[in-house]
Amino acid sequence: MDIAFIAKRYDTVGGTERDLYELSGCLSRFGHSVHVYCQEVRTRIHAGVSIHRIPSFGLGRTVRLWSLAYFGPRIAFKGGHDLVVGFTRLLHQDVVRCGGGTHRVFLQRMMETEGALKRFFKRISPYHTSMLSIEKRQFRKDGYRKVIAISEVVKKELLDVYGVPGEDIDIIYDGIDTELFNPDKRSLYREAVRSEFGVPRNAPVCLFLGNGFKRKGLDLLLKTLVSLKDEGLYCLVVGGDAAIDRYKGKAKSLRIDDRVIFTGPRKDAARFYAAADFFALPSLQEAFGNAALEAMACGIPVIVSGRAGASELLKGELERYILNNPHDADEMAAIMMELLDPSKRIILGQIARKIAERYSLEANARDIERLCLQVIKDKTNA
Repeated sequence: MDIAFIAKRYDTVGGTERDLYELSGCLSRFGHSVHVYCQEVRTRIHAGVSIHRIPSFGLGRTVRLWSLAYFGPRIAFKGGHDLVVGFTRLLHQDVVRCGGGTHRVFLQRMMETEGALKRFFKRISPYHTSMLSIEKRQFRKDGYRKVIAISEVVKKELLDVYGVPGEDIDIIYDGIDTELFNPDKRSLYREAVRSEFGVPRNAPVCLFLGNGFKRKGLDLLLKTLVSLKDEGLYCLVVGGDAAIDRYKGKAKSLRIDDRVIFTGPRKDAARFYAAADFFALPSLQEAFGNAALEAMACGIPVIVSGRAGASELLKGELERYILNNPHDADEMAAIMMELLDPSKRIILGQIARKIAERYSLEANARDIERLCLQVIKDKTNA
């Protein structure tokens, strides 16, 4: 098939961006003609993938947003491809891949902990109102042929917020590189990473990995670590945030800065999973959470907010580590205390690895390939 994707960026930084990057490479290797229409390219281009630039007519993120939403589909459909798949908010496409959840729910979750003034400015923001306007149009019946939701969490949002018919939505969970993220990396990187960041060799380590600290629940994690500071627990915070200095200051004011280590953004995530004993993602909003699946593939237990799509993969004994309330530090502390038991971590890590093995990049690409071929068939017969 000749398939076109539309996205803001062709990149390996960011969950949705990485998903498209890996998917485009897989589909090209499968023998398909793959085209990516985007405003920016920030990484090397996979062999066989053609890049087409979408112009931005003006400055500022709101103008760029509308330029992509309006001109992206117009340019891509003129390319004569079999199928056009949107990896961002667009006014029209054949298939919508909803990888970040709805912007409406995102705003609601972010406002839960904000004051009245911040909520007011979000409501009148030209950028956010534009996002909501485009999103509403995107999920009108004449805006798509099929929707890919990356979790039940996302499907429920689409049903509840925009009334998308259930039969229009297919759930395809994300895939990750199960060779790169592997328990075998533990022997290669564990001691080196701990030595680099001054973490004692045998100290228990919780890993928090991701950009956008507020949305991913770092405030709750820091609050929880205060009650566990006598347990010898360290926390590696890997990722970037515009407010990172504020979080460093908060750790210092809570007197846990000697145990909380901010590494900044990193491109070698596999090394940090290898250095950690368990992973925490207490997100306020999370359509899926690839980092949780990567941690599982590395054979370490995960604590995941029930608001994160990745929680749907935690079955059996792992269900105990789904956080019901991402604002409840006591619940979080109780769960983390259980994972301070090394023998329990080994058992749970083995279970996590077996689950993660089902969600490889190739398996994800094959699922999307099958759906796209079916939509092409339906288009042809329409």
